[in-house]
Amino acid sequence: MDTTLQVLSVLAVVGSVLVLAWQSREVAHATRLATKTAVATAMSDAAANVRGVFDALLTYPELRQYITDGAPLPAEPLERARAQTLCEMLCDAIEASLEVAAQVPGADHALSGWPSWATWVLANSPGSAAHVARRPTWYPRLGPRLPGPMPG
Repeated sequence: MDTTLQVLSVLAVVGSVLVLAWQSREVAHATRLATKTAVATAMSDAAANVRGVFDALLTYPELRQYITDGAPLPAEPLERARAQTLCEMLCDAIEASLEVAAQVPGADHALSGWPSWATWVLANSPGSAAHVARRPTWYPRLGPRLPGPMPG
């Protein structure tokens, strides 16, 4: 009787260990899937945020020079307001993407080109760079990428 109980106990322990191993494998698989989903969502959000800026540039192509081509913001009030709004939208989109890359496991690889693109945007958009320089607490990830001292 004792031997039978010992054998059953060993079988129960082995069975429990096998079930736990299977559960661990399934949890790991679910975690990988959740991470991939989070990264895909982050990339989709990043693209959608930047797309808003480019959609506006399709409507107002004359503003591109202020967003990516190095021209200072225009003096004319309406054009200046439009260009500045696009600069702000672009800064917000890039900051959000850099934050996601830092916070979501796996997103840093998927969004690996964003840090260098962020640096390029700030170097080629005086309006964006000035906006970030005036509001460093809003842009903790973009601020360190500023090309140099910016006018306040």
